[in-house]
Amino acid sequence: MNLDVIIDEYLEKCNTIISSQNSFEANNLVGEMLAVFTPIIPRFDQGVDVYYGYGSGNIFDDIKNIIGKLKLCKSINGNYSRFSPASCNSIVNTNSVSDSGNSTNTNTNNNTNTNTVGIKAELSRVREEIESDEVLDDDSKAEIQEKINEIEAVIDENPSNNEKWKKLKGVITWVLTKGYKIGEKILPIVVQVLFTNGQQWPL
Repeated sequence: MNLDVIIDEYLEKCNTIISSQNSFEANNLVGEMLAVFTPIIPRFDQGVDVYYGYGSGNIFDDIKNIIGKLKLCKSINGNYSRFSPASCNSIVNTNSVSDSGNSTNTNTNNNTNTNTVGIKAELSRVREEIESDEVLDDDSKAEIQEKINEIEAVIDENPSNNEKWKKLKGVITWVLTKGYKIGEKILPIVVQVLFTNGQQWPL
């Protein structure tokens, strides 16, 4: 997936936050960008010290570091690998060329179908874990299941990559309000849906 549109969107958000000097919103934005880009861009979270409580500056220093990293990502044109996220096991080289265009298309379709089945299996597993969680109340379980339904609807619809992003941005924002326990279950699945056939930036 071409990340330029997503990167441009976040660069614009970064510039807006820097202009506003709203520390609360800046902190939320850093958290959102870490959730979106860390599974895609190697070592993306390095240098984001203030957010993690290590740095002596302010949260806007983190945002400036992220801006630099995102701009660097945009400057790399095509020399990267397609990948499955960390929870997947396969890496596919975009530079691999098949002698037959039909064979390439068949392999791509087979990979997509396999990935879809794997993601749906993961969704089913998470559903079961949520229902069996004795700490979560019924309202919380229903809310989580609703978000899982949204993810599954995107998988079934199989829209364009940009449309996937638009539909799943709300789920990512919601996950960030729910803490680590829910985030570790839901966020990797969202990343798989967005970037199963995506690109990894070799920083």
